[in-house]
Amino acid sequence: MTTVNDLAGGDLVGTYEPSQLYAGEAPIVTDAAVAVADDILKYEVLVLDVTGLRRPIIGEEGDTGAKCVIAAQPAKAGQQVPYFAAGKFNHEVLVWPAELDTYAKRKEFFQGTDIHIGHITKA
Repeated sequence: MTTVNDLAGGDLVGTYEPSQLYAGEAPIVTDAAVAVADDILKYEVLVLDVTGLRRPIIGEEGDTGAKCVIAAQPAKAGQQVPYFAAGKFNHEVLVWPAELDTYAKRKEFFQGTDIHIGHITKA
């Protein structure tokens, strides 16, 4: 996929191939917080805690069901990051930790949150 300038009224950089971020109808809720330690990628799956946004910990003591969110834009460590706190998103567009490599694991990660994971059926 080619890079696209997301700024309102901006010019396209390359051909326009939009990502299908949304996978169904659900209220979209956004907010912003600081990136804690690492640079964050657009649409990366993150966890919000008292210090800010960080990558999730996966495993026995993991963050499944914690305040899980999705970065709306990329950011450097220490910068404010807009994020999605609710909605229904296409799992194939999101940036996942390596451990969450199946649709079932991805759905389970967001269990009990206001984020729902779906997929787009291609015709």
